[in-house]
Amino acid sequence: EITADDAYTWSAGKIIFGSGTWFAPVEVAGRRYEPGQVNNVYIFPGMSYGAICCEAQTIPELLFMRAAEAVANSLNEDDIK
Repeated sequence: EITADDAYTWSAGKIIFGSGTWFAPVEVAGRRYEPGQVNNVYIFPGMSYGAICCEAQTIPELLFMRAAEAVANSLNEDDIK
């Protein structure tokens, strides 16, 4: 997993960063960025609940990809700035 500092620095702040790990705020070129911790908040609780409710034996990787895409697609223009 890339660190928030590396992601923001290497992209000159042009990244939408979400991680499963908490990272401290990062400052790049005078702008402060607050790294998001998204999968533990949005994806895993719902995925786990769904698996329990339908008594799933496995969870295909594709479901995690679709969930990650849904989180990314939920951003608005202010989130991207």
